[in-house]
Amino acid sequence: EPETDIGGFGVGDVVPAAEPFLKIADKASCHTRLQLSVKKLQCTSSSCETSKYIRQKKRGAKYNPLKRVPKHIQKALELLQFEPTRRNDGRYLGPPADTEQACFDTPGPSPADPRLYCTRTQSGTWLGFRWYRFVDQPELNQVFRSIADTAERDAARCFMQERIERLHAAAKKDGDEVRRWFDAPQGADALPKTKVGIDPALLVTPPKGLEVGFVPIPVFERNREASPDCEVFVGVKKEPNPLPEGYYEGYAYDGGDYEEEVCPANPESKGKKYTYPGTIFSYHPNKNQSARTGYKVPVRTKVEMDDAVKCGLSSDPP
Repeated sequence: EPETDIGGFGVGDVVPAAEPFLKIADKASCHTRLQLSVKKLQCTSSSCETSKYIRQKKRGAKYNPLKRVPKHIQKALELLQFEPTRRNDGRYLGPPADTEQACFDTPGPSPADPRLYCTRTQSGTWLGFRWYRFVDQPELNQVFRSIADTAERDAARCFMQERIERLHAAAKKDGDEVRRWFDAPQGADALPKTKVGIDPALLVTPPKGLEVGFVPIPVFERNREASPDCEVFVGVKKEPNPLPEGYYEGYAYDGGDYEEEVCPANPESKGKKYTYPGTIFSYHPNKNQSARTGYKVPVRTKVEMDDAVKCGLSSDPP
């Protein structure tokens, strides 16, 4: 089937001129932009809506928005039963499922502070997180298990942990002695001041002693529902029980989905399923890349857990 062309909604209908756009994009370090047409959108002071119905004039033609819909067509569309979407109803949020739990428990969070920290975002979503040594975070269990040889696997973990600790240490230094590794090339002062806002709940400070080499890993997420296991509340107080009427008034709710490890087949795969993330390849700057050896990453159910490795670093477990 040819690609469907749907336009006329007022979102990205006009492609900006290449040269002026690139100059603005380069300056802002942002190369993704959609141009909105308020003449085609129904806008308020805080949001915009587009047309609800579209019509195809003839097969192969563009789809166009339809403002006035005949009543008999509108009624027929409203009576249709569509397959439910995978809107996030909480089934695919933490705490970890049974198939995931082992990845969170082994090697596990930092023994120095394994407590569950909890915060609430501006949308009313509660997040629970624990502090893990970088190479001990659950997502890396499968990645490192793609290396069959134990000695090679431990060496890779220590190499990555040491590098992360150098980056964290550099980020802590003041002045120009070491450039902050996450700054934009043109410098933070040159970035637009009104480009984007970050929810304060997503900016967390490491506990004392875990500033270098450790990262927060979410293990719980619920819309308007705090974990009963919260031990430390960050930026918010423990919620009253029961909740007063209108407690969450004004909070937004956005649905999400769950990233499966076994992906459905697409037309190019001819019906064959594939796994995520599959085979990974290391990059060597001084060798022919065509001769690289791939490492096949196992799915969660096939992972054999490793204990924490000692690397001679300050973040080593006791």
